[in-house]
Amino acid sequence: MNDYSISELSEVSPQNAEEISNLLKQHVPHAPTISMEHVHKVVNSSTSFIFVAVDHKNKIIGMATLLHTPKLDKLYKTEIEDVVVDTAERGKGLGSALIIKALEKAKALGATTVSLTSNPTRVAANHLYKKLGFALYETNNYKMNLA
Repeated sequence: MNDYSISELSEVSPQNAEEISNLLKQHVPHAPTISMEHVHKVVNSSTSFIFVAVDHKNKIIGMATLLHTPKLDKLYKTEIEDVVVDTAERGKGLGSALIIKALEKAKALGATTVSLTSNPTRVAANHLYKKLGFALYETNNYKMNLA
């Protein structure tokens, strides 16, 4: 029996905004603190969905974000981002459960493909994605900092 539950985040509180911010800092140590207002904006967007793993103390111990963005050709770009499980909770299947919940939502939204990116140094995460059926593909990924 799991000692956690997975659900889509529908309400934002100062506590869960702080827990999400702390998780993101485990994923990207130099990430800025995420405000409650920003989490609220993401939760209330029609194109983004945050899934959380919550323990028996009602603490968020894992998360994944699904983005389902319309494109001009009337298709959608559907991606999973920010898959993070608290370091103390890893190895219990939370990452898989979060991704599966996000994939179920993507199917319900009519997505035909879902993509994600992962740093090659995240060996366990990359192994998980392949195990779940994601295929690695070659691409040029460009980024421009505007700040």
